[in-house]
Amino acid sequence: VYQVSKLLGTPCRDPKEVRGPAPLLDGSSTIYETLNNEQDAKTHLGLHYEGIPGITPTSALFSCFRPADTGGEFLLCDGRRVFADLNTTTLANLEERKLRPTFAELPDWISHSPTMFMFSSDTMDRYWREVLALVTDIMKPTDDFLLDVFPSDESTTLKLTMHAAVPVILHPVTSQPVWFSGMDAGHQGNFQRDNPHLSRESGGKYAEEVFDVRYGNGEEISEIDLENVRQACNANTKELLMQPGDAVYLDNFTVLHGRKPFQGTRKHTVVWFLD
Repeated sequence: VYQVSKLLGTPCRDPKEVRGPAPLLDGSSTIYETLNNEQDAKTHLGLHYEGIPGITPTSALFSCFRPADTGGEFLLCDGRRVFADLNTTTLANLEERKLRPTFAELPDWISHSPTMFMFSSDTMDRYWREVLALVTDIMKPTDDFLLDVFPSDESTTLKLTMHAAVPVILHPVTSQPVWFSGMDAGHQGNFQRDNPHLSRESGGKYAEEVFDVRYGNGEEISEIDLENVRQACNANTKELLMQPGDAVYLDNFTVLHGRKPFQGTRKHTVVWFLD
């Protein structure tokens, strides 16, 4: 993997490291393990691309050293075909309203602090700017990693979100329109459907983690739009059960990826590239 990766481009850090260190293959600084641990084995990882503003790899090399005893199929979805097959009304709606991923929630001691109700609007603005600065410093994002804070429509708890973005891009090389969104993996309803044993309601592994995808203004995505995107993604997704020595080199701007749950010991890796 190391020798091949040197021929493919310039390896870069895993974008997930913005939330903390990502596990590396022994003795490597660029070959990452792909959630092989027992804790994540039962998790269905929905379709997504890898990247955040400022760190969006152009391609990736996925390799199999050891397949799981059962399951763990690699999911690959052609974003060009998703765009082509997506219901035109839903596509227009999402392009107009944009999508906003939410990936963290401020702790209650900040969100529900009684002192916040004693501030003037000007002081409140400065207060939340300081809170945002504190949280972004803890998460150690890049300079281009933009965050926003807004109250949930269900409570006064505050969430950290990326700025709203159109879920369709023009490929940087081919200029083809491509579906470029982690909505399948990141929407809370989709995640709970695929992982009912891990959802917040069941008190599972992700009970305290808050992530979601909504319209750009923070409103819930309609069931019609969710279902239309789900159908277009499912129709263009292939499952691949990789064997030792198998490798998949994919364009991160064209192909969304995911992984089904598995049992047993599994060892898969990924190298991310910027060119």
